[in-house]
Amino acid sequence: MTDYRAKLFTARFYFERILPRTRALATSMTSGSGNLMELEAEHFAF
Repeated sequence: MTDYRAKLFTARFYFERILPRTRALATSMTSGSGNLMELEAEHFAF
């Protein structure tokens, strides 16, 4: 029974904490590189 309960807790964690992030990550991945490519090399210098 404890194995089953551990699986339920794990599933609940993923559904509540990890899964909601996928939409934002997908948007980020498909947004293109335009804003990143606008940075000049000097922006990275200290």
